[in-house]
Order: sequence, then C-alpha cells, then structure tokens
Amino acid sequence: MIADISKLVSLILGISIAGDRLVTLVKTIFPNLAAPPATAGNPPADTATPIFKKVLLMVIAFLCCWLTAYLVISNMDKSTVDALHLAKYPEWLIGLLASGGSAFWTNVLGYLSGLKDLSAQKAFQAKFLNDAQKALPLGVDKIKTDTIHKASVPMKSVRFTAAFTEAPGTLSVTITNGPQINFNADGYQDVDLPVGKVDFTVSGAASPGPEGGATLTIDGVRNSNSPLKYGPGIINVDNQTMSV
Repeated sequence: MIADISKLVSLILGISIAGDRLVTLVKTIFPNLAAPPATAGNPPADTATPIFKKVLLMVIAFLCCWLTAYLVISNMDKSTVDALHLAKYPEWLIGLLASGGSAFWTNVLGYLSGLKDLSAQKAFQAKFLNDAQKALPLGVDKIKTDTIHKASVPMKSVRFTAAFTEAPGTLSVTITNGPQINFNADGYQDVDLPVGKVDFTVSGAASPGPEGGATLTIDGVRNSNSPLKYGPGIINVDNQTMSV
C-alpha cells in the first residue's frame, strides 16, 4: 500500500514541478505578477494589492497544474493509469493537490520513503530468519539473527546514481521486497541488496523542457540495463531487473 501511495505522490510531485515551470512562464509574460514584495522602507500604496496578487497566483498555479495533470494522465497508457488507480481521481483534484508546491510533496515523498524502508527492513529480517530456520537440522530451534543474516543470503552493496539535465527532477526506485530510493537532485545512494535476481521499478519526472532528462546509473551489479535514460516530463512506471 505504501508503495502505491509513493508512486501516486511521485506523479503529483512531477506534475507540481511542471506546473511551477508553467507558472514561471506566465510570470515572464506578465511581469507585474512577479513584482518584488514591498519592503519596510517602501510600503505599497494599496495594501489590498499584494493580497490580490497572492490569490491570483494561487488560482494560476491551480490552473497550470490542472492543465498539466490533464495532459499527463490523458497521454498515459491504460496499464499505468490502472496501476496508479488514477481513474478514481478527476484531473482537477490531482491539479489541486499538485498546486500545493513541489517542496511540500518532496517532504511527503521522503516521509513515505522512510516508512517503506522500515517495512522493507522488517520484511528482509523475517525472510532471513525463515530461510535460516528452514536450513537448520532437526532439533535446532534458535539461531542468532546476525548469524542468520550472514549465512542465509549474502548481501552486496549497490550504488544508485541519479543525474538530471536542464533542471532538477524526481526519480523513485522501488525495489521488490526492498527499500525505496528517492532522488530530487543529482546524487547517489548505496543500498545493501541480496545477491541474485532483483526486480525493481523506476518512476518520477524530469524537467519538461526540450533538454530535460534523467539518467539512473547502477554500479556494483553483475547485469542490468544501466544506465537507464529517460526523456523530459513524466517518467511512467518502468519495470526493470538486475543481477546483484
């Protein structure tokens, strides 16, 4: 359930980033909307004007995100729409949520990632314990957890590196029965994974500009499709497999 919510939040975050770009474009066309706020030494002549601008910008942000959500969802394939349960939500609601701002949704995604990592860690420990107990001879009931961890499934450190072009974006790597890795800027994360075949999915959003894109590089594995390169805009759920 947390994984499904994380994918939906990643989509909303991508729409929010694209919507922010569209709002910036509107401000460029209408520079009065981007006028600097009044300072203590230069108070506005009409105090209602800044309030009106704030409300107007909120409405513009909502309309930009609504338009972006409509364009993104209407161009998604049916399998992705079904996987994210988007048929349940109208585009205006997705746009309204996205207009909350990319900073807010980045924090929400980070929180969900922490919850999923905790759940995945518990699942890993339960699997290790179960596998080790099955391998024990009859009459042996208990074994230390750290011994189980080392004896049952060998682990290997794998490095995931994200790079964005033109502007920062988001990438979410969801490992089956494992942790979720989130990027909202260039960087890398090291994760310990069991040796063998590992399934994972990649989703997120790159800059919507003509030069926008995202690249995910995976180091420390025997076989993968790395580097995974994605074009501008929303990155639909991409199913991948690697050999650790």
